[in-house]
Amino acid sequence: MPPERALAALRRSLTLGDTRVVIGDFDWQRYAHVYTTARPTRMFADLPEAVVPETPKPALTAVAAAERDRLLLDLVRGTVADVLGHADAAAVDVHRAFQDL
Repeated sequence: MPPERALAALRRSLTLGDTRVVIGDFDWQRYAHVYTTARPTRMFADLPEAVVPETPKPALTAVAAAERDRLLLDLVRGTVADVLGHADAAAVDVHRAFQDL
């Protein structure tokens, strides 16, 4: 965030008498998606920018074991790609440790 924009936001909050303020430049779609992946939260309820549409999850019980493993791997690679900021799951090498990605 440019310093001028941050200072203007801080100045505005002080003028309004806000005592609990967080000033930040967030990519809400990415942050909220990662933050709510494990469980839903009401933390973003008042922030329309942070609303993330539900993503359908594949039903793994109705497929053969090999297909289920492939679907699960695709799901994990896609989630890892999102968390790490990659364009797509192809950027995630399944043979590398997560900390090395």
